[in-house]
Amino acid sequence: MLDMLGVVGILREFAWGPNNLKVCYERVLAHQAAIAGRLTLPRAQTLAEERLDSMEQALARFKIESFEIL
Repeated sequence: MLDMLGVVGILREFAWGPNNLKVCYERVLAHQAAIAGRLTLPRAQTLAEERLDSMEQALARFKIESFEIL
């Protein structure tokens, strides 16, 4: 599940397709919400927090640069 978080998680979603940025963006948000609370191991929780932070930063920047799409 950690693979679906962070910048790598974002890139995986966009690479998977379709070629519709809004659909991919919404799927990223869905994965982010679904995975965040499901990790139980302390190390996984720590990594998830770090990746969620980087994800938030990347998604915020994405929203700024793609305001016409979203």
